[in-house]
Amino acid sequence: MVFGGLTVSLLPPGPYCARYTPETPVAGFAFESQQGMHAFASDRVRTFYAPANSLAFTPAGCSIYSEASCGGEYLTLSGKPAVLSALLGEKTAVLPAGRFTGRAHAHGVSAAHRLRRG
Repeated sequence: MVFGGLTVSLLPPGPYCARYTPETPVAGFAFESQQGMHAFASDRVRTFYAPANSLAFTPAGCSIYSEASCGGEYLTLSGKPAVLSALLGEKTAVLPAGRFTGRAHAHGVSAAHRLRRG
């Protein structure tokens, strides 16, 4: 679904295996904890653990591989950097230059829960 200039997807809990390279930045939010294997911009696959209510970010053009035997409900948002930055609730917010996983951000948590409620 497209919402406010962002492509928003709520992925159901369950096993998954995904491999893609996004054309725009992607922010992800784990409503439930998850663990599995992933690789970013390389073929080096590593284990990961994403706690519940944590954020992940992948810049445009960064290849992603992620797999979990039991993933939790997960929200993805992709779109223009300025629109993603506005979700952080700060007028001067700048998206990170690199990717990250498992971070908490108070505005990000509240924004994800608002989007989930619809």
